[in-house]
Amino acid sequence: FFEATAVEVSGGEGLERALRAVLRAISDLDALDELIDAHAATFAEWDAAREQQLGWTATFDEYVRLVEVGVSEALDDLECSADELFDYARAHHVESAAAQRLLTRLLAMADYAEFGRMMREAHERGPMGC
Repeated sequence: FFEATAVEVSGGEGLERALRAVLRAISDLDALDELIDAHAATFAEWDAAREQQLGWTATFDEYVRLVEVGVSEALDDLECSADELFDYARAHHVESAAAQRLLTRLLAMADYAEFGRMMREAHERGPMGC
């Protein structure tokens, strides 16, 4: 799917298949692109070491909700837990910039600091449509 080599972890083949299914689901979430584009500018000054704005937390909560929907739908038919999937995603090495962006989206759901970095980078990069 992404022409990447996965780091072997327990149940690697099933986890790789699950990760690919989840990444496809996340890449198809137009609402996620819209959320990132709509709120990226508010993260221009984001810094993990500084005080966090309340609005950032609300945006993070909505982001997590959207990604959870995509993950749940993708894992419904696969025998893989969300914990196993996240462990595999953290250990997965990719060469593709597009795949790396999608993995960042998945991992940002579990880590607010990763989410903040992703949003600041999205602001610097510009809207997804560009």
